[in-house]
Amino acid sequence: MAQISEGGTPLSFDANYSSTFALQTYIPQTEYTAPDINKLHAEDRSTKHTAYDNVRIGTLIPADLSFPSSGTFTTLSDGRQVWRAQVAVAGAPALGFYYDKFALPDGVRYFLSNSNKKQILGAYTSANNSSDGLWVNEKVQGELVNLELDIDANVDVSQIKMHINNVGYFYNSVSYLTYYQTDGAPQFAYDSSSPCEINAICPIGSAYPNQRLASMHIEYVKNPNIYAGSGTVMNNTLQDCTPYVLTASHVEGTNSTANTTFSIWMFYFNYETPTCQYSGAQPTSQSMSGATFCARSSLPSGTNPPLVGDFLLVKLKTKIPATYGAYLSGWDNSGTTPSGTSIGFHHPSGDVKKVSTTTQVFPNGNFNGGGTNTHWAAEFTQGGFEEGSSGSGLFISNGRLIGDLTGGGVNSPTCTTLNGYGEQMNDLGLYSKLSLNWLYAYQTPSSAATRLKDWLDPNNSGAITLDAIAANCPTSAVQQVKQVSTTVTVFPSPSTGIVYVNASFANATTVAIEVLDVVGKKVLDAQANAAQLNNFALDLSHNAAGLYIVHLTSGTTIVTRKVVIAR
Repeated sequence: MAQISEGGTPLSFDANYSSTFALQTYIPQTEYTAPDINKLHAEDRSTKHTAYDNVRIGTLIPADLSFPSSGTFTTLSDGRQVWRAQVAVAGAPALGFYYDKFALPDGVRYFLSNSNKKQILGAYTSANNSSDGLWVNEKVQGELVNLELDIDANVDVSQIKMHINNVGYFYNSVSYLTYYQTDGAPQFAYDSSSPCEINAICPIGSAYPNQRLASMHIEYVKNPNIYAGSGTVMNNTLQDCTPYVLTASHVEGTNSTANTTFSIWMFYFNYETPTCQYSGAQPTSQSMSGATFCARSSLPSGTNPPLVGDFLLVKLKTKIPATYGAYLSGWDNSGTTPSGTSIGFHHPSGDVKKVSTTTQVFPNGNFNGGGTNTHWAAEFTQGGFEEGSSGSGLFISNGRLIGDLTGGGVNSPTCTTLNGYGEQMNDLGLYSKLSLNWLYAYQTPSSAATRLKDWLDPNNSGAITLDAIAANCPTSAVQQVKQVSTTVTVFPSPSTGIVYVNASFANATTVAIEVLDVVGKKVLDAQANAAQLNNFALDLSHNAAGLYIVHLTSGTTIVTRKVVIAR
């Protein structure tokens, strides 16, 4: 139920070795001075938060914790060694650790636990190593954390590299850790978002399960503080389950393109209440650490500057485990103004996942005068958003994402109850358009690092839309996508009106066919038996000359081809 790990329990918890560990009563404890929490809260309340801001949830304490010098060893009868240390920061609601050296050889298992041993993280192993040696673990409840390395007898301990250069002191976005507190301890208050926000699992959100499961909470460092934002895991036209995460460029805020910037980001899936009305049950959140840079729009300098585009795409360092139940979001880059209900999932004020809905999305938004028609303007009627919601996706009625949240404000409030910062929930959201950011012509020279297309349409299919897909992507399905992609032809192109489809879909019975014009409007809808896809005719003779996109769908396999009508 936590960060990617092998699970299990530390050897020091094993009753078979209790007498051995009882002989060693001393475990080195490194204590750090807590920040002035009252000062932090006062700063948070005195700062005028806008939806462009992200919410501070913690601060860094410089540290110098190393293996082996910061701990002590216990040797077991079978030759295995157990290294243990403790870290304490008085009064901390939760602690996290940031590593500038982290490399575990095979045969080493790393665990962290809170003081009552109710929360256990790990086992982390060599599978968690990163090529740059940077790493971060998710939060541990309480003011004291136990660190333990269980080392097989044949391991050369000189090959273990572990150094913690910062301890994260978390005072917000910790309500889900209430479950792990000692019975009778003061309970964490629910986090600081407006009481008018709606839990994502409630009925209006449960109608969009794939979009909810694609939305995530992000934690990142802007020294000396830790902040929270929101993001969405994205599908791409290869449908190979590459875990791209879309958020807002201003979330990171420094215009960095260095992979080391994103190596210590934490990404939380299912960071939400298990029921509509939270009752203190065990949390369901799972996490992953580390990402690499893909693309972003450049930010102008200044506070709350005018923005044209506002997007940042990173790739998680590893595939998303099937046990997370995540989905990769579909998208629509046509720029067509949506109708019907649009929905957003997000983490306001670093809180658990919330949901907001609207039937009013307008195409003519901009952010601080940064451009014309660069943003979708969404007037929410159920729920809203706050700082920390930045980077979250706006999904239209068919579930496809059309933009990521830059900011907004209070327009026609449906709720006047204040959040923990003494501010109203925002109801007018400005979402940076996916259609604008697809090729993003506002940065020169244009490259894969300045636009989304190269990553979300890596096979240059020309797709205008794509649906969501489960993030666990069976290998056979990925292979089928690649195989089918090479055995589908749509011809002739250019054509005067009649085009033909030849295709071979493994294990398919029926194939849905739709043809879209360049703005995403469906102009033809058909269905064929898989055996019929040999010179299967599509009549586009009544359509205007121009470029058209042909989608063929069978199960989770989608193949896209372009065709030109010319007369």
